[in-house]
Amino acid sequence: MNEKKTIYFKLSTIIYLLAILILVIALCILSYKLYFKNDTNTNNLNNISSPNNIVSNNTSFDINISTNTTSTSLEPDNIDKIAISKYTDYLTKYYMVSYAPIELLEDLGLYKQDFSPFKYEKDSKGNPTQYIITNVKFSDFREKMLSIMSENLFKENFLKENFVAYKNVNGYVYVIDGGATGVSFKLSDLKLESKKDNIYNYTAKITYYNVDESIQDVAKAKFSLIKVNNYYVINSSDIK
Repeated sequence: MNEKKTIYFKLSTIIYLLAILILVIALCILSYKLYFKNDTNTNNLNNISSPNNIVSNNTSFDINISTNTTSTSLEPDNIDKIAISKYTDYLTKYYMVSYAPIELLEDLGLYKQDFSPFKYEKDSKGNPTQYIITNVKFSDFREKMLSIMSENLFKENFLKENFVAYKNVNGYVYVIDGGATGVSFKLSDLKLESKKDNIYNYTAKITYYNVDESIQDVAKAKFSLIKVNNYYVINSSDIK
């Protein structure tokens, strides 16, 4: 009788320990899945906020809105969202001209770097210039830019006579080679100052940040939003 009783006790202990082991393994698997999911989401958000790791921009406004809104009956708060979204996009592109001109084409979805050597334009003597030859059609580049800003702003700030970053050569974009540290900024204090016809005149505060996230400078910007062909673009900006 004693021998049978001893065997029964050992089996109970083994079953008990196995149950604890299975529970620990299940908890470890669950913790790993939760961690992996959160880590993946964090990486995705980081990729969205800074797609090219060149220009970082943040805004205190909710800008989850299409940049090509076609609604004809918009409430003022929706107009404000469009304005801050468009102006953020405009400033990002504006700064990329100086800091990462070829990355701007990539940001627009028109160009993809494959890390092969660049082909450069040659001057009349056959020497390479500073302009990289791309397969991007200038008409596509212009169309993308005019979905963000007016024709005047595009010509004035992206096809400057004193600094031509993008050239139209036989219908294709030639872009100047160069790059530097990007600009980090945040828009706030958006205010609709006036409205006339389809033009909305705004002011906003731009806070610029250093790499260590300390404030570098604060500026007040004036810009206007206009409706063209059923969508909105930045019509003017005093940030030049």
